[in-house]
Amino acid sequence: MSVYTIANFLNKGIVFLLLPVLTAYLTPTEQGNLALFLTTLGLVTPLVLLQITAAINVEYFRKDYGAENYGSYSFTGLCLSGGAFLLLALAFQLFRTPLLGLLEFDPFYLLLIPFIALCTVCVEVLKVNYIIRGKAVAFGGFLLFLTLLDIGLSLYFITARGMGIEGRVYGILTGKVIFALIALVLLYRKELINFKWAGTYARDLLRFGIPLLPHAIGGIVLHSSDQFFIAELVGKDALGIYSIAYQIGAVIMLVDISFNQAFTPYVLNVLKSGNEGAKLKVVRASYGYATGLFICLGVLVLISPYLYGYFINERYASGIVYVPYIAMGYVFLGLYKMFVNYLFFLKETKIIGMITLSSALLNVLLNYLVVPEYGAMGAALTTLFTFAVFFLLTAGFATRKMPMPWLKALKI
Repeated sequence: MSVYTIANFLNKGIVFLLLPVLTAYLTPTEQGNLALFLTTLGLVTPLVLLQITAAINVEYFRKDYGAENYGSYSFTGLCLSGGAFLLLALAFQLFRTPLLGLLEFDPFYLLLIPFIALCTVCVEVLKVNYIIRGKAVAFGGFLLFLTLLDIGLSLYFITARGMGIEGRVYGILTGKVIFALIALVLLYRKELINFKWAGTYARDLLRFGIPLLPHAIGGIVLHSSDQFFIAELVGKDALGIYSIAYQIGAVIMLVDISFNQAFTPYVLNVLKSGNEGAKLKVVRASYGYATGLFICLGVLVLISPYLYGYFINERYASGIVYVPYIAMGYVFLGLYKMFVNYLFFLKETKIIGMITLSSALLNVLLNYLVVPEYGAMGAALTTLFTFAVFFLLTAGFATRKMPMPWLKALKI
């Protein structure tokens, strides 16, 4: 976990170096347009990914098709993602006019979004293989160099070339293309993929992944629907200010990502073994993790005035009021991740999808009701409330489906 935490904090720290540049060189309205592009990319990526990384993760531990067929299983998943990319690229062209009317950014970006999503899939498949094998240092190095290239190119395009939003987009595109190619080469050389397609594996991947699509899309909606509502009902200027606050509040995610990257493989192994003593250790570690999340929340709230004072352009200063609510929402999201692994292990993907979709619909409804009245603050409060509901529903189902010694672990 220490290695993952260092890697993720270095990665996020480098990304934070871009915030002063973005807020200095882009107006809040331009930042709002960039936020819409990134949000749309986030919505499209799960449709290309098809949750193959989650299926690969579970297959590695369960070995339903045998360890010798793992490379073929992974390759089949990549082929399915390639097919999804082609279908989405076609759909984007068929519905080009209404999409451009809704998103209001350069038509060329519309062509880039599905392609960047496909490159992201290749990168994610390598990352999940590093995680499940406990290759934390290799994972951290790969992630760090990808971020350095992405941010370095973005800084060059924005500052030296004066390309504005396009500079950030081309930085993301170039970094993802180069590292997608590197990921494919490494996967092949390490025999983690081969060029054997299997219809049986394709059906299993789709059976696992399709029910998770509502979960994946719903998760992105939970993260991003507020931005569409702010853009439409309040304005791009307000969205730009809110998006910077959102990035700061979402720093809490670094803790839960680092913890889960280290902890998930351990949990899956414990659940497979059925060892009661090991289960008790899992629960106690989960309590420690939850305590750490709340400590990080307090630290972030205390230092956010300094972040705004020294790193963020004064045009965005009004967004500081949103940070505590967004950060608290991400604490609940971190708590949710303590429980969802149990449902993944049981392959209860329909339950996961149902919970996520219902939480996403609640998020959309509340944003529709409160953003017109309370503006961006309404969106921040909606994020907090719906992430809390998301956590409570998941915890309720997980504890019922997979009993763990939650009360016993509290005894000294």
